Amino acid sequence: MLKVIEVDSLLNIFVIIHLFGFSMPTKAQQCPLVEPFQPAIVDKSQLPMVMQHSLDQSPISLVNLWAVWCSPCRKELPMLVTLEQSKMHNITINTLHVGQSTSEVAQVVVDVGLQQLNKGFLSDISPMSAMGVYGLPVTLVAIKGEVKFIASGYLHHTAAEYKQWLVCLEESL
Repeated sequence: MLKVIEVDSLLNIFVIIHLFGFSMPTKAQQCPLVEPFQPAIVDKSQLPMVMQHSLDQSPISLVNLWAVWCSPCRKELPMLVTLEQSKMHNITINTLHVGQSTSEVAQVVVDVGLQQLNKGFLSDISPMSAMGVYGLPVTLVAIKGEVKFIASGYLHHTAAEYKQWLVCLEESL
């Protein structure tokens, strides 16, 4: 009789949890968020194909959109190069230039050391306006191909701080 009561009690608890939506935070949600990143749900199919491809390159993918005329973009590029050079397992860092490919863009890519990171060009960021993105720089982080975090604006922390967060996300897989 005691075993039946225990099973009934556990069943009642399960029903209450299910009805009231109690949920434990996922491991990824337990990773301390680094500013300016915010949680986001993005329909990746609405993004340009070059972005979709960049977001699918590894279990954790960071894609930064920059432009040669954008001062904050150019200021954060060396940090992204340092972050990529830290050789994180299962984490890919990519950049995409917004605008035409010009000799000035090519020179910035060489000067900053973006040759390994820069994966192409976007004509504009208008497809991202539905996500509230209207300016640059903007950075997306995908987990298993799904965009989970977005940062609009300058990434002002060190490469080490972003690495710690990305590694935490990786360990939560």
